[in-house]
This record gives sequence, structure tokens and C-alpha cells, in this order.
Amino acid sequence: MYLTEVSEEFAQVLLGKMGLSVSKIVATEPVDEAGEVADEQAQTAVMGRTDIGETQKQQLVLARRGQGVFKANVRLNERRCRITGVSDPRFLIASHIKPWRDCTDQEKLDGCNGLLLSPHVDRLFDRGLISFANDGTLLKSAVLPPEVWSAWGLDNIINVGAFTNAQATYLALHREAIFKG
Repeated sequence: MYLTEVSEEFAQVLLGKMGLSVSKIVATEPVDEAGEVADEQAQTAVMGRTDIGETQKQQLVLARRGQGVFKANVRLNERRCRITGVSDPRFLIASHIKPWRDCTDQEKLDGCNGLLLSPHVDRLFDRGLISFANDGTLLKSAVLPPEVWSAWGLDNIINVGAFTNAQATYLALHREAIFKG
């Protein structure tokens, strides 16, 4: 039966038979509850504004999830995920370099404030587990387990190509405020 609920005890038995435990499959990284709450508050604030129209509100909210005008703007600068090489936009996220909640309206839609990333790479970038030097050197956090990187077959990624000056400005903010060097 697909997506059937099982008791906690039964789940523990099944996991034990597979040589796993709940602690091994549940994320050990704390959820960024403060960041999520701040994102929701910022989105609510955008939707409640009276100084902009409904279309602009929708564009700003879609930009939060890497969609709409923001993704189109990012695609003017980026053609593929710099790490995986995936170029099909259906499988890429337009990820804000400077977090959406901290952006002005202009920065929320600025294509230079974004990178096209594969979903798993986006997660690492958003959580500060990777970043980039302006020359494209990949920076990996010491808290990123090496086995994760290896499992994704990305051990040989060292440099992803230089960024534009505008992107470099945003990346400096990412390295200072988000990256867990």
C-alpha cells in the first residue's frame, strides 16, 4: 500500500532490519525555524502592501521560490547549474544569493542575485554548506559531510567559472552572512 501510515514501533523494526535507525535518517541539522518564520513574515508583508499592484506582489512572491520573472532574469546570466552542469530549466531552481527575506524589491527580482542550481546543490547553498569565491572557486563548509559530496559524485568540482561583478557583490554577502566556513 502506497503511503500507508505505520506505527512508530513497526517503523523501528523495519529500519532495524535494514541496518538503519531513526537517528540515521532524520536530519541532524536543526531546522532554521527563525529563517522560515522570517520568510513567511516577509511574504505576508509583501502581500499586505498597498504601494504596489497585485501583479508586482505576485512577481515578488514567486521570486521567493525561484520562479517567474526572477528565474527568467537569472537565466539571462546563468545557463546551467555550475556544479552539476544540468541545463534544462525544468530541473533547476533559481536560488537567491542574498536571501529573499533580506532583499529590497529590486534585489528580489535581480537576476544577478541568483544562480541556477540543481535542487540538492540549492539546498547546500541555502544552508551555507557551500559558497563560491568571485573567481568561481567552490568553497565547501567544514560541516558538510564528505560522504554526501562523494555520494553525489562531485569530488572533482574545484572551480565553476568566474562570476560577474554584480554576482560577486551578492556572493560576498553570502560568504559573510550565510556560509559556514
